[in-house]
Amino acid sequence: MNYSHFVGLDVGKKTFDASLMSAAEKELSHKSFDNTPEGIQSLLDWIAGYHLSLSKLLFCAENMGSYVTELSVSSVSMGFSLALVCPLTIKKSIGLQRGKNDRIDAKRIANYAVLHYRKLE
Repeated sequence: MNYSHFVGLDVGKKTFDASLMSAAEKELSHKSFDNTPEGIQSLLDWIAGYHLSLSKLLFCAENMGSYVTELSVSSVSMGFSLALVCPLTIKKSIGLQRGKNDRIDAKRIANYAVLHYRKLE
């Protein structure tokens, strides 16, 4: 599949941060959402504001166990592609990095998806 855009998701117990990135590795936007079904619908509404087709988007998140359950269930019921990646894999792929917060992590996850999406399919 040829994806035109990627969404990196840094998922926590109550919220998740989303970073929308083009295939050219340019971050277009960032936003935080509640980690609930309503929050996931808000994520999709936010994406719709950019007039992007879900079929051309790849969502990518670190596999954080029960924290990604809502996203996993929603990806099937709402029809979007979600790749769950081992956190250590992403960490090793970027090497030593300075700075850490949810926004930066979401951007790094999106960047990982851009560079490695063929492995994620």
